[in-house]
Parts: sequence; structure tokens; C-alpha cells
Amino acid sequence: MDKAGARAVNIVPGHEKAALSDGQRLFNTLTGQIEARRARLRAWEVMQTTFHKQYVDELLPLVRESTGLQVKMVHRLNDAYDDRSLSKAERLTLSDLIARMATRLVEDSDDAGLRAILNMHGGPDDADGDVQPVASARTTQAGAEDANASGRAADDGDASGRAADAAADSPDELLDYEQAQEQARLAREAAKDKARAARKQAQAEKNAAKQAAKQASEKPAAPSPQQQAAALLEAAQAEASKSMREVYRKLASALHPDREPDPEERVRKTALMQEANRAYEKKDLLRLLELRLELEHIDQQAINGINEDRLKHYNQILQEQLGDLDEEIRHLEDGFRRSYGIRKSSAIEPDTILRILRKDVAGLRDQIRDMAVELRLLEDIERLKAWLGHLKIHMKTQGR
Repeated sequence: MDKAGARAVNIVPGHEKAALSDGQRLFNTLTGQIEARRARLRAWEVMQTTFHKQYVDELLPLVRESTGLQVKMVHRLNDAYDDRSLSKAERLTLSDLIARMATRLVEDSDDAGLRAILNMHGGPDDADGDVQPVASARTTQAGAEDANASGRAADDGDASGRAADAAADSPDELLDYEQAQEQARLAREAAKDKARAARKQAQAEKNAAKQAAKQASEKPAAPSPQQQAAALLEAAQAEASKSMREVYRKLASALHPDREPDPEERVRKTALMQEANRAYEKKDLLRLLELRLELEHIDQQAINGINEDRLKHYNQILQEQLGDLDEEIRHLEDGFRRSYGIRKSSAIEPDTILRILRKDVAGLRDQIRDMAVELRLLEDIERLKAWLGHLKIHMKTQGR
């Protein structure tokens, strides 16, 4: 039986007990959340194939068509740039627009002339451009002047040094020199004494640390709160693992395909045993319980009668399973965003992503139609000038 059609595993209050305990309510909450995550994963698996086909068949051709029209627009604007009726301000606006469009398109288009147009309006490439910007040239010149000044200062310094050497031949200078040497010697001796004292202090601290370690080894220290918490967690995990093994062993004992005399039933039980093995490897407690219900090895009354201690271990396993499913969903959705260029901040749902794709396709068709109209209109230089005026106002309002 497929997971989608598996019997729901939850606890219902019996006649003798009107309300569920906290542990029972948590069990029901976790099993419901796990089934919701499973349903989401199944929906993504089904949707991804359909989405990819529509993306490749419908959206990508429109993207290529849109890129081609934008390249044509760049060439059209570049041809108009040399029109003598354009003012200097209009040329600046036009050149800025051409550079922006070409920069955005140059990596996505194999048009041979696009790079040349970009270099013309955006400046030469650093690798092959021979023209040096004015500001850069001025900086270079200033740097050269600074270097010359530094050279002169160095020469002056050398001359001062030679004069000092010559002055050192006088008796007064010689006496000062000897006094300075004596002071330096005394300073070195003081530094050595200080270093020896520091080494003695370090050795004393080392000996004290060894003694403390020896005493600690002779008398074990009480575990810290962190160590106690870690020990409790380890014990709880061991009990949870034991509970999982008990569920699996009972299921395997109930199945035993090799002992089944009926051929058809043996095939069914073999398939169930394989699924039980997979569920146990994945620590999928909920699926193991579902399989036991399918086999009617346990009934609803047995589920209702799970004692609180065992329920506590079951809930721990289910919480871990829920976390694993959430991580799997995050990984799948992040990969989906990367594959199709969807922003990480954009919420995506398997039941709405196709509608978003169809909306993008419709929007791109509208853009292509508008660009085709603009290309025809911009053949008229007067229309182009009016269009540039509107564009300049728009760019100012956008803070560009």
C-alpha cells in the first residue's frame, strides 16, 4: 500500500477516558505534521516534472526572444547616437542607457557587436583599454611627483647622515656616544633579568597546574550540568532507539515471508518486509506503525493503549523524524530556487508554482509585444528624442 493510502496512526479517547493526555496529544500532533510533510514532498515530486517541461517549452523560448529584441534595441539606439539633431544632454542619456542595456546583455547574448558597443559607451576593458581616464592620469602624475619628492628627501637624509658622521669626530660627541652605549648595555641587562623572572613564574604556574591535575585524577570531579544533560540525552536516545527496534522486531515477526504458505500472500509480505527495512533504516517510526496497522497486527485499541513511558520515546523519535523531513523539504526547495533563478525570499508552494510560471510567461509575452512596438517607433528620431525625455525624467525619479 502506498504511503498516501496508509491508515492514519493517531490516538483517540476511549470510553473510559474522556480526554487525551499531553503525551497522547503530542503524538497525534506529530503524526499529523509528519503526514503533512510527506504530502508536501509527494506534491513536489509530481510538480517538478510538469514545471520543468513548461519552463523549457514555454518560458525559455520567450526569454531568448526577449534577449534578441533587447540586443536589436541596443543596436538601434547605438545607430541613433550619431544623429546630429541630438543635443549633448540627449546623447549623455542615450549613452548611459546603451551602456546599462549592453552590460546586462553581454553575458547572455552571442551577438558579436555587443561588446564593442559596450566598450564605446561604457569605457574600454581594463585588460585591453589603452585610454587612461583623466582622473587616473592625474593620480598617476601626482604619484610620480610624490615619488620625486620622496627621492629628494631621501637624498637630503643621506646628506644629513654624512654630516652627523663628520660631527661625531669631536670630543663632546664622542662622550655622548659612550654614555648612550652604557645606557643601552644597562637596558639589555635589565631585560635579561626580567625574562629570567618571567621564566621562573611560568615554571611555578606549570608545576601548580600539574599538582592540581594529579589531585583531580585521584578524586573524580562531579559532572557539570552540561555533562549531566548530555548523559540524560544519551540515555533518552538509547531508550528511543530501543523502542524503535521493538516496533521493527514485532513487525518482522508478524511478516516472516518465508513462513507464508500462500504464494500471493508471500509476495505481498515480502514487499512489506522490504518497506519495513527501508523505514527502519530511515528511522521512520510512523511508517512502521502504519505497516503494523495494515497487517492488522495491532488495532486502534492497541494504539490507544500505548503506555506513557513508551509514548515518550515514540514522541522523541517522531520529533526527530519531523526535523529530518523539514530539512529534506528545505534542501529540495533551495535546489529548486537555484535551478530556476527564483529569489530565496520568494515563497514557493508546489500547488501554486505552476500558476506563477504561467503568470511569468504571460508577462513576458506582453513585454515582447511592447518591445516590438518600441523598436518600430524608435526608427523616427523625433519619437526617439521624446522617448529619451520621458526616460530621463523616469531615471531622475528612480534616483539613478
